[in-house]
Amino acid sequence: MAKKGFRIPLALKLVIAIILGIIVGQIGFLPEIFFQVLKTLSGLFSEFLSFIIPLMIVGLIIPGIAELAEGAGKLLGITVAISYGSTIVAGILAYTVASNLFPMFITSDLANTIQESGEGATALFSIGLEPMFSVTAAIIFAFMLGLGISWLRARGRGESLMAVFTDFGKVIDLTLQTVVIPFLP
Repeated sequence: MAKKGFRIPLALKLVIAIILGIIVGQIGFLPEIFFQVLKTLSGLFSEFLSFIIPLMIVGLIIPGIAELAEGAGKLLGITVAISYGSTIVAGILAYTVASNLFPMFITSDLANTIQESGEGATALFSIGLEPMFSVTAAIIFAFMLGLGISWLRARGRGESLMAVFTDFGKVIDLTLQTVVIPFLP
């Protein structure tokens, strides 16, 4: 049996990356090109994330919904209601905390200083990778197609369409494991 090496959890990687970013930002003797390269890499990764998120929704939700049998529409409706309800509650809670807590430690002087500091380094280039469709369109498309495939499968059809989206989901999962998760910090 092969021994597994020590692996740093993702949350710890994020904390380490933030601390290193603060330390590097405070050093002040690094050349401007260093920050431009970091800004460029950050921008490219951000564009890739914006591109992949709608595809993640399509690739992971369609097979999940399509695998549901009888009552898929009812179960999906309950899930959507819970999701939107929790989103509204979380939004109200976030607004309440931010409007009551932030004024205690963010002064107008601090806000002006942040605004005057600007963006800092500029990216060397960007590729302009736009998402194929919006997140909302991806959600509606995934629900519609997932329910449709579920309906077809209940009638002995739709297996080839199910196979396409199952394989697409595996491609998205592989992309998440090899590109998104390792580069997230």
